[in-house]
Amino acid sequence: MASLSVDPVTEPRMYQQTLLQDGLCDLLDANKFVDCVLKIKDKEFPCHRHVGLLLDCPRLAMEARDFICDRYALIIRDQDLHQLGSGELAAIITCDSLNVEREELVFESLMEWVEYDTNERLKDLPQLLHCIRFRLMPTSYFKEKVEGHRLIRTNQELKKELQIVKDAQKGLLHRVKRVKKEGETANSEDEDEEGLLPGILNNNPRFGMFQTDLILMISDTGTVAYDVRANECYIASSSTEIPKNHCSLVTKENQIFVAGGLMYNEENKEQQFSSYFLQFDAMSSEWLGMPSLPDPRCLFGLAEAENSIYVVGGKELKEGERALDSVMVYDRQSFKWGESDPLPYAVYGHGIVSHKGLVYVIGGKTESKKCLRRVCVYDPSKFEWKDLAPMKLARSLFGTAVHKNKIYVVTGVTDNGLTNSVEVYDIASNTWSDFVEFPQERSSLNLIELGGCLYAVGGFAMMPNETTEKLDAPVTNCWNGILREIRYAAGATVLGVRLNTLRLTKM
Repeated sequence: MASLSVDPVTEPRMYQQTLLQDGLCDLLDANKFVDCVLKIKDKEFPCHRHVGLLLDCPRLAMEARDFICDRYALIIRDQDLHQLGSGELAAIITCDSLNVEREELVFESLMEWVEYDTNERLKDLPQLLHCIRFRLMPTSYFKEKVEGHRLIRTNQELKKELQIVKDAQKGLLHRVKRVKKEGETANSEDEDEEGLLPGILNNNPRFGMFQTDLILMISDTGTVAYDVRANECYIASSSTEIPKNHCSLVTKENQIFVAGGLMYNEENKEQQFSSYFLQFDAMSSEWLGMPSLPDPRCLFGLAEAENSIYVVGGKELKEGERALDSVMVYDRQSFKWGESDPLPYAVYGHGIVSHKGLVYVIGGKTESKKCLRRVCVYDPSKFEWKDLAPMKLARSLFGTAVHKNKIYVVTGVTDNGLTNSVEVYDIASNTWSDFVEFPQERSSLNLIELGGCLYAVGGFAMMPNETTEKLDAPVTNCWNGILREIRYAAGATVLGVRLNTLRLTKM
């Protein structure tokens, strides 16, 4: 029997390497970090690359590559992209699994990488262009942004490569003949491979290009996504830890948040009660715990502006249930909550929308339980609230959404009961006008804008009625029924989002 001797220095080093490999891979698997950085004097290097190479750990390198592909749109904003070698960049942008909606983003990130060190990297560009799927781009973009790029328009070698794409756009596909190895004989199988297309003509969609407009219904029984066009439902998350009394928000970057409910922390003697604050991770289909909302409340409004999330007004979750004028703000860069400028008045059950960096607060109820016509807007850049033209009808607990630079207010509760009336606010002219009435009087209606249409989902009516979904067609200005019943909407908040259906489980 042969024995393998390991010296006392090598043995613990091998053990530490194994632990580090497994630990880094586990962290990547668990989405615990985007990347770590190795600092050598004044230079920084991405650890996923150097640690993987130094430890000769192909599994770590593959895990890191998959991690980057999943989050490519986020990672290209960071300087780490510029530190990659040409081979490492090619290994990433060649992948079918790249999570991008548009191929233009891949081309732009490649050119940014080249321009970071043009003298050294321009020679790699002809080969790297074969990693870009130009046939997935609009022809106008290819002509203006690709052929017209300053590094390409005067380079004959690059123009020759792009001519292959231009010919393909006209219907002429160049073929690449397979080079036979020494001693290899021709057979029918080889002949079939002789007609392969060059990489620059690859038009297979990337993984991220299967993003679909979906109606997302969030409740304590789970999160369900509905595809209106395909009439299909998907399980987005099976988590039942969503609080019942919550508000939800989708940002312009398509990030999904939930706030609300009541959380008790006996270890925090100063503030034992807070509200849940969660973010949906589309890659793991899980709701991630974020810093809890320090001032618990209900019937508040949730909006975004300038990379911050605002919790506006509402009712205290304490004895007395006092109406609030306070505004809490969450900084998405520092991950901290703070206080913002308070509303000019206390309100709850109001509508709230974000548009072009401004936050609009509409209607609601006062401490005296009277409905309001009042409308105001908050400008974060000026730190001030401003009154706007009031609604025609005082109401609360209604559906509201922005559509084509106008704010729609649908149904709700008035001082005399439920209403089916609809009003539209023209932001440019600061005026309100009547709109086609909704087919039924409802409160707590969810109104969303998705794919150029308005969708009204759920809500409560005086008479027992199945949960329905309505669609407003802008051409005819009428409300058309889409589904008579969508049971997942009962007790749920509803958002218009874009998710990748390949990640979801069809019901």
